[in-house]
Amino acid sequence: MTQLRIKASFIRGGTSKGVFFHQKDLPDDINERNKIFLRILGSPDYNARQLDGLGGGISSLSKIVVVALSDEKDIDLDYTFGQVAVDSPIVDYIGNCGNLTSAVGPFAVDEGLLSVPDGEVSLRLRNTNTGKVIISHFRVEEGRAVVSGTYKLAGVQGTGYPIKLDFMSPAGSVSKEILPSTKALDFIEVEEIGTVEISLVDVSTACVFVSASSLNLDLFVNTHNLSEKIAFMDRLEDIRKIGAIKMGLSPKSLSIPKLIIIDSPKTYSLPDGTDIKKTDINLTSLALSMGKPHKAIPLTAAMCIATAAKIPGTIPNRLINLSRSNKNMVNIGHPSGIFFCEPNFKNGHLDYISVIRTQRRLMKGYAFY
Repeated sequence: MTQLRIKASFIRGGTSKGVFFHQKDLPDDINERNKIFLRILGSPDYNARQLDGLGGGISSLSKIVVVALSDEKDIDLDYTFGQVAVDSPIVDYIGNCGNLTSAVGPFAVDEGLLSVPDGEVSLRLRNTNTGKVIISHFRVEEGRAVVSGTYKLAGVQGTGYPIKLDFMSPAGSVSKEILPSTKALDFIEVEEIGTVEISLVDVSTACVFVSASSLNLDLFVNTHNLSEKIAFMDRLEDIRKIGAIKMGLSPKSLSIPKLIIIDSPKTYSLPDGTDIKKTDINLTSLALSMGKPHKAIPLTAAMCIATAAKIPGTIPNRLINLSRSNKNMVNIGHPSGIFFCEPNFKNGHLDYISVIRTQRRLMKGYAFY
């Protein structure tokens, strides 16, 4: 059978990569769309390599984004995110990808989806997965989004032009409540572990937080080979699934909620030998995504961590060190560096969260399926 083709762009957004499509180029039927996405990304691949596609064998490199002009008043663009499972024939649409959100506005401008003047641009994006609005601020020169710059993003080689994202009213993005169980702390029973304290928080995405100490872990000391400990990883998945049920979510989803292991600030070394000093961070974290330890941190999870750290009684709140001068900014240590996140509250309620990312288009052309 002759291969078919579709217009596509391969783009890095933040610490993720994904294949971007125009909505108008795709079939309306979601099952037909999913077949295209799976084939292009190379899933399912039971060797977890996605050798026959554009995926990279891990969750942060196995993603798609569909973009269209919005017909909603005061919204410029609608976009849908799909998390493509590496070793299963599944495309998950439950949550958003904050990292790839950084590339939505530049993609639309570069593709001529909408016309904007040169200079600093602010576009209002609606994520169809969650219904939430994100304001994307970036610079345009000669009709194209600026890519080159001096901003260094942890986990990405080189530098780029900073893109500021304001995630508006991000609480309850998945479950509709910032504390889905109504409590800052829950207690669950886990096979082979016993009673475990967890915090269930939903800001930009739904997260199940557990302290490293409750699992007898020391982040970045005895967690480097965590994925090789199959039985222990199964118990972590049990914690995530129990948390999902308590949040009113399906335990069958592979991507939502995310399990986040939290520890107090500590000094540790990155893979390139750079030292992260505990005095430069408020917390340390290790995220599990699609059943695997994440090599950086999902942006949506980082925003959830930063907000949870401001909610009295949660695990991140109990472990956070706020001795640094900027009390609004939360600096989160993760396996690739530091994530800077600033939750903004208004009259006691979470108004928006600001983050900085970079993005770069890697390829434009046709993807075959």
